[in-house]
Amino acid sequence: MAGSAFLLLGSAAAMRVASLNLCTDELLLTLADPAQIVSVTHLAQQPAETPLWRKGRRYRRNDGSLVSVAALRPDLVLTMGGGARDRSRIAERLGIRILDLPYPQSLRDIEAAIRAV
Repeated sequence: MAGSAFLLLGSAAAMRVASLNLCTDELLLTLADPAQIVSVTHLAQQPAETPLWRKGRRYRRNDGSLVSVAALRPDLVLTMGGGARDRSRIAERLGIRILDLPYPQSLRDIEAAIRAV
């Protein structure tokens, strides 16, 4: 890939991104510049969960909750499958943007998630 999707779509300053879901961990690890990744879930660091585990171990891990990444002050948090409205409200109060992707049901859905990221 020629550069990162986040760098191409973001401003001159690199966006700092955390992920709260294994699927979004894999998107983040694949699409982002390594300097942009703030945190991935503990699942992204386990060989039984993802072939990207070695790459995932380079970053701080989280437990999949917004609270576990809030202190890292990411610009964007990736998650998938919906979540409590409270999480979105808390993130908004903290000035953290959340991108909550739907679970993919088809290859088109995966393509849409990649475009959204």
